[in-house]
Amino acid sequence: MDTADYSKAYFSGDMLFDILLKTTPDQIYFKDRNSRFLRCSQKQATWLGATNEEELWGKTDFDFFSAEHSNRAFFDEQQIIATGIPLINIEERETFEDGSSRWITTSKWPLLNDRQEILGTFGVSRDITDKKKAEHALRAKQTFMANMSHEIRTPMNAILGLSKLLMKTSLDNTQRDYLQTIVSSGQNLLVIINDILDVSKIESGKLRFEKIGMKLEQLVTMTIAGFQQKAEEKGIALKYSIDPRISPVHLSDPVRIGQVLNNLVSNATKFTDKGYVSVTCSLVEKNEDVEVVQFTVSDTGIGMNDTSRIFNSFEQENNTVTRKYGGTGLGLAICSQLVNQFHGTIDVKSLHGRGTTFTVVLPLQVGCESDIARHDDALHSHEVLAGKRVLVVDDVEINTFLAKMFLESWKATVDTAHNGHMAIQKIKNYPYDIVLMDMQMPEMDGLTATRYIRTTLRNDLPIIALTANALKEEEEACLEAGMNDFLAKPFEDTVLLRKILRLLQLRCDAVAAAMVTTPATEGRYSLDQLIRLSDGDQAVYQELLGKFLKGIPQHVQEIKDYARLNDLPSLRHKAHSLKSPVSFLCIPAAVAILQELEKGSLEHDPEKHQISIAQLDELLTGIVEELKEKLP
Repeated sequence: MDTADYSKAYFSGDMLFDILLKTTPDQIYFKDRNSRFLRCSQKQATWLGATNEEELWGKTDFDFFSAEHSNRAFFDEQQIIATGIPLINIEERETFEDGSSRWITTSKWPLLNDRQEILGTFGVSRDITDKKKAEHALRAKQTFMANMSHEIRTPMNAILGLSKLLMKTSLDNTQRDYLQTIVSSGQNLLVIINDILDVSKIESGKLRFEKIGMKLEQLVTMTIAGFQQKAEEKGIALKYSIDPRISPVHLSDPVRIGQVLNNLVSNATKFTDKGYVSVTCSLVEKNEDVEVVQFTVSDTGIGMNDTSRIFNSFEQENNTVTRKYGGTGLGLAICSQLVNQFHGTIDVKSLHGRGTTFTVVLPLQVGCESDIARHDDALHSHEVLAGKRVLVVDDVEINTFLAKMFLESWKATVDTAHNGHMAIQKIKNYPYDIVLMDMQMPEMDGLTATRYIRTTLRNDLPIIALTANALKEEEEACLEAGMNDFLAKPFEDTVLLRKILRLLQLRCDAVAAAMVTTPATEGRYSLDQLIRLSDGDQAVYQELLGKFLKGIPQHVQEIKDYARLNDLPSLRHKAHSLKSPVSFLCIPAAVAILQELEKGSLEHDPEKHQISIAQLDELLTGIVEELKEKLP
């Protein structure tokens, strides 16, 4: 008997259909013109709480789901019957009569007979609840980590700013070395924070690695210097040695390698109360232009008996270690992942009460002296943007004024616009070299304006996004809209200038170093940025301060007005706008309140919401009145 005869004898169409309905993992259902169940899969019957499909025959969605969902499903099916047009891969939330709900993806088609007449509908649904929960959890985690990154950067900015201010004063060589160590460590930490706190990058292996000239000896000595004081306080020795056969220059990522070394030396110093901590760099082998270098970090500290889980996230040997020494147990997991990205290895040997030795082996490409970037601490020229025309687009006057001050100090010609519509009109009429575009503006936001510039005007001039939102999603949205770069407010002027120079393909060897000041976090406010921006010009200082003192009370009054009218969207937008000038004056208490107002996290409690606005009003009114005394 051939295959065709065998199939005809033993498997009728109905039998195959019944087997399909009983075994498929999907919800399959057939309905008449009144949306009543005709047949369904066993999965669908179980989904609706039935033992078998016969219990569903003649029933409708109204017998199982909420009225809202049932009405929507009924409408969709009647539309399919009327038009013959199917619905494909629609994600929807099914809410049952008891209030519980699940997410599904659904496709529905017209049910046809042999004469192509529509008898009803049939559909296929699949449960995607777990997928939606995972997506929601990932978004929540990314948002939390991005916000945490922003909060951690604030004190680090203060450390860097004060250090760089001190660098401009009279210092002896030892003091300058100490300060340079602080600045270098702080800059590395900022880079690391931006990536590490974005957990999705670590989990997906998408951390960006540079390949630039670096000196291992300098990297090791800077690492040691960062822990020297702590070691002296504990009375332990901190020493290092470097194999003289190792080449002086390599091409790699000094920030990432420094991150690994800092983590290992930090742990060794923390867990060692007597004896020493040592760092040794040895040449393992050399193949043409690649050297295999072994970094050994040893200590005579408390040691461990069990190292099997030491490279797992949030793991320490036991809870006693956590209580006594602190820490999250995340550092070594990050080290392991970074070393793997370098195609290297990391191992540990330890004995309780005798100490620990970590060994990291990395392949490093040999470089030469010309690969080392040269940096000059002096600003060679203030006129780096002479002859360039820049458009600044922002609806907050103080923001446009600040940007204009920075740009004009670099001799650029600056125009301003207060929303996307104005920006588009100006771009139609004038040939700008670059645009600085805010995101949240009335009438037309920055994303919409950028899409119009790219698609309708077909203009590819460089556009840098300026926003008070530091979320990764915001940056991705900006780049997707067609912007060339992204900068979170409040920003360092040197960072802005670097981005402008890069996009304009200009060269300036030392613009970066001499122009950074970040406000201190101590006290109610700081005028450091105003003083630095005015560059000793009293008239400019008074004009800038006057604009702050005029603009801030207006913003606060508008927030109070929107609260009285219960116009919460406008209130959140105004809080977002006020964050920039308040951050520029470094008023941390006000920034914290504005962040809460912008997120709307207190709107569920009107009393607390109103109290926050009153506190903001009182705080900023007091500071404004105090600062008015500084004006003539």
